[in-house]
Amino acid sequence: MRKHNAKIDFIKAISIVFVILLHCFSVETRNKIGAPFHMLQAVPLFMLVSGYNFSMSISSKNQKVLEYYRFSNLWRKLSKIVIPFTVVYIIQMIILAKDGYKSLGEYILLFINGGFGPGGYYIVMMVQVIMVMPILYYSIKKFPYRTLVSLFIVSVVFEYYAYTLSDFLYRLLLLRYVFVLALGVYYALHKKTKKIYWGILALFSLVYITKVEYTSFRSFTNLSWRSQNIYAYFYPFVLFMGMLSDRYQLSHFTQKVTQKIGQASYYIYVIQMMYFFILNNKYKNMLGASSGAMGKLFYALFSVSVCCLLGLLWMKLHQKWTEKRLNK
Repeated sequence: MRKHNAKIDFIKAISIVFVILLHCFSVETRNKIGAPFHMLQAVPLFMLVSGYNFSMSISSKNQKVLEYYRFSNLWRKLSKIVIPFTVVYIIQMIILAKDGYKSLGEYILLFINGGFGPGGYYIVMMVQVIMVMPILYYSIKKFPYRTLVSLFIVSVVFEYYAYTLSDFLYRLLLLRYVFVLALGVYYALHKKTKKIYWGILALFSLVYITKVEYTSFRSFTNLSWRSQNIYAYFYPFVLFMGMLSDRYQLSHFTQKVTQKIGQASYYIYVIQMMYFFILNNKYKNMLGASSGAMGKLFYALFSVSVCCLLGLLWMKLHQKWTEKRLNK
């Protein structure tokens, strides 16, 4: 049985709060508060956690590739992604019905593309993560450096041509996150890696993020996610290693606060998609989104509180439904 890691919950908790805050603030406000160095690294941190957690799970079970790809095992993993999202998507469709129904084909296409609301691409991304994880795990286990170098080169080539892709297509492709996902796998298997080398690479990433976000410098990448690509990933990787370090321990209070939020992070994620989908400009302004600093702060705190509470509730309801179904 794999030991529970409270620090993983902590990373997931702060990452989901970052996601909600990102969707509260304008690009101008984000840049003023240095969001490219913290909030905008939320999804890369989630990918590192996914790579790490999946690897620890496969390792603890000593699971073979064919065992992983059994339908029962795959569906158990996929259902944790698909079911919470599907319920939220159905609610969104009901809300949209007042404006007239779309065709069945349109609804299916929207579902496959991650539905409505900010960050829908993450749902599609996680399905792809589940499908490729054992291949990535065993490749890195057997050929760690060769695999990382190969994925780095593939990612650089992909980003070189990515600026020609539409944002809609680019956002759905796991290729843009595959290297940072692989770094999570690598760290799960090689915790004694020499961190000084990664620190040097992280400095490169910090310089890159600063230049693309705060100067006129433009690289050959998709501009909408310019600080979340192959050139930036060494920075969140070092943050990730630092947060998992044995050099410090989380206080009891911090563990208590972040444990449930971290465990419910995916449920909170799909809830925030619906929350911001429903919340049009009229309601945002009522909550202070376009007011001064205090108004924006209230709006952000309100949004984080509502999304976290509803996400925790949705997790509890889903868990009870699952238990009841299994006990039949």
